[in-house]
Amino acid sequence: MSKFAGGFVILLLLLSVAGCGGNDSTATPVPSASPTSVANSTALPSVTDTASAGNTPTSVPGSTEHEVTYSGAGGAQLSGTLLLPAPQPGQKLPAVIIVAGSGPTDRNGNSTIKGATNINIYKQFAEALAAHGVASLRYDKRGIGKSQPYPTPTDPKNPTAAEKQALADYFAWQNFVDDAAATFAYLQQQPEIDPARTGMLGHSEGGYLVLQAAATGKGFTNPPAVLILASTPGRSYDVVIHEQIVNLLKKQGANATQTPFYVDATDRIIAAIKQTGQVPTDVPQGLAPLFPSYLGKFYQQAFQNDPAKYAAQFPGPVLVIEGALDDQVFPAADTPLLDAALKTRHPDDHEVFIVPGAGHELKPITSANPTGLNGDVDPAALDKLGTWTAGKLHVTGRLEVKKRGRKVSASLLLFFSLLSILTRRPVVPLIVGWVLHCVANRIVDGIHQ
Repeated sequence: MSKFAGGFVILLLLLSVAGCGGNDSTATPVPSASPTSVANSTALPSVTDTASAGNTPTSVPGSTEHEVTYSGAGGAQLSGTLLLPAPQPGQKLPAVIIVAGSGPTDRNGNSTIKGATNINIYKQFAEALAAHGVASLRYDKRGIGKSQPYPTPTDPKNPTAAEKQALADYFAWQNFVDDAAATFAYLQQQPEIDPARTGMLGHSEGGYLVLQAAATGKGFTNPPAVLILASTPGRSYDVVIHEQIVNLLKKQGANATQTPFYVDATDRIIAAIKQTGQVPTDVPQGLAPLFPSYLGKFYQQAFQNDPAKYAAQFPGPVLVIEGALDDQVFPAADTPLLDAALKTRHPDDHEVFIVPGAGHELKPITSANPTGLNGDVDPAALDKLGTWTAGKLHVTGRLEVKKRGRKVSASLLLFFSLLSILTRRPVVPLIVGWVLHCVANRIVDGIHQ
């Protein structure tokens, strides 16, 4: 392997940016499974949770955040943030769950593995939804933040066979699917939420998960009314891994010997996992962070996920939102497949929204922000997310309610003014009209925007 030492360094650098969750696998081993979030040992650290605890106000006027805990697949305890916008009197709220992409990514979209603790993509998603009257539940994935820790081997450097199996079982792909389904079922059970107006939002690998959970999940009060697929692949997991490796080796300038070596090795490992559910023992050192031994079960199940097939099966409205400069999920290859699959439905109600100049996190790619991890999500993306979701879940905007209320108030005053002219007792209609006008205005003023 000595002649590939340069390729080993190159590939590790590639893997630090290639994953669906934007996590650096060169820094430390990480819990969770993904094309680029896995590590070269089973010593799995936790990720600091950046969510606020308790019942706290947010940047959205009138909204509050609530720390919640509930059971996921196999009874694993999951922790999340329920963000509730200001309710309208007598009405329950529409809501969505937000499912994270790959890697050790917490409920807000942050990862201490990368040293990036202020990405906050999912927090921004939640607040954009709340600004349009839609509640949300975002959660720490199993083994991350405040959710239940993974089973740690007594000696991480020398885990027993039983400990390896426990780790593999805990991080099985199906558990992540079932966690998403359990989160959705829990959301629908909350007293503030209208279960008939609930949906699922998945980002990157999370898009795979919500598509499968919507099709196969159990325990729902109602099936998901809408799906939002943000930066979601349209091809199978193994194909995306292969293309990420090819493209990133090219980007890093791998030579004519290194490229086929790592690409062929990747394809060989994927084929073995598909057949046996086990990671081969002869994984090249440069690919070890991508294929640790405990992820065979995860990958074998993940490779069976067909996002286009699941998309075609979903009967409700779907929003596909993608950054034009995404180099992890490929707009030219993945998005058209989802679009084509959704068009096969009858009736079909979906929209594809490409965010110009934005990367995988739907943030602008600039010379000052070449990775697209920092700063705010593109305003056009947040506006589309909020307006589309609110429209499909039948949310009447509070600003629109205010406008209508003002018109009603003015109409009342005009009506009673005309009535006073036509009657013999003009003072009474004027007084009644003025009182009703003032009452209507007070009600309208009490509505939060």
